[in-house]
Amino acid sequence: MATVTQAASPQNERGAGRDASLPAADGFHEFAVVGQVQSALSGPDLLFLSETELPPALRAWLQAAWPAPAPQPAGAEPYALELAPRVLAALRAFVAALSPSLPPAERGLIARAFVTAHMHHEGVCRKSGEPYILHPLAVAAILLDLGMDTEALCAALLHDVVEDSDCSLQILETYLGKAVARLVDGVTKLQRIDHLSQIQGATTSNRKAETLRKMFVAMVDDMRVVIVKLADRVHNMRTLDGLPPLKRKTIAHETLQIFAPLANRLGMGQFKWELEDLSLRHLDREVYDEISRSMAQKRQVREAWAQRTRDLIQRQLEAVRIDAEVTGRPKHIY
Repeated sequence: MATVTQAASPQNERGAGRDASLPAADGFHEFAVVGQVQSALSGPDLLFLSETELPPALRAWLQAAWPAPAPQPAGAEPYALELAPRVLAALRAFVAALSPSLPPAERGLIARAFVTAHMHHEGVCRKSGEPYILHPLAVAAILLDLGMDTEALCAALLHDVVEDSDCSLQILETYLGKAVARLVDGVTKLQRIDHLSQIQGATTSNRKAETLRKMFVAMVDDMRVVIVKLADRVHNMRTLDGLPPLKRKTIAHETLQIFAPLANRLGMGQFKWELEDLSLRHLDREVYDEISRSMAQKRQVREAWAQRTRDLIQRQLEAVRIDAEVTGRPKHIY
């Protein structure tokens, strides 16, 4: 169990979890989650700091995160986590998208996963300069749109923690459960294939690419691991602009040869289309822009034609008493 307190802080006191890469502000709103001895797990009290006051729904959600495993002992002091404006905005959108019918225990598990990830990625930024925690939060949001379960959402939030920090699988198993730890372990192992394909780079043949795709499937006993990895690649491709041009082309080529076909085999068409389009954007920007402009100019014409065709087929099916739903989609750029 945990109790909470909240107060506006006129002084700029960050506490143990201070992220030095974030800009200073005149004052912060504080939201404290104080642990009690009734819990079988232990952890430091949590102090959330933000430039704006946390809404009640988000305060209730964060309260359920205690106890979470801090990167280092906090002693008598609470572990402070500063929620940067962009992080807070992304977190609010993510929490708002969670199903209202999600059991409290599962909501608490997701909250603990987020806080654990925030703790262990704190102070780290991506090449773009944004706080690293935005990446796992975005991956989890992608999986939430797919309707993935709580364990997969937790694994998405934590998928880089073991590889990039001193947080161990044993700690994750203790605080998040065996199922989440196994998923994180699976995603971590798939990083080895990433490293292998990046070494081979643009010289990867079709046969080698096929071998790597098979390795992805053979190395896991839970297909949710592969789906988390695909969502990770989708967000990485969306945010590739912060890397040098040669690195972008290498990753785009790898994506086109390995990840897009893998998404297709799993029946994840939306992932396949987006990965292909983003790969083309970084491999041949002129062609990508030319096709994109052409499609935009003809969009209304294409959509009108598709609607007329759907209506025609639907009427013909109804005429012969066939109960069916006719759908269509516009072609993607690639």
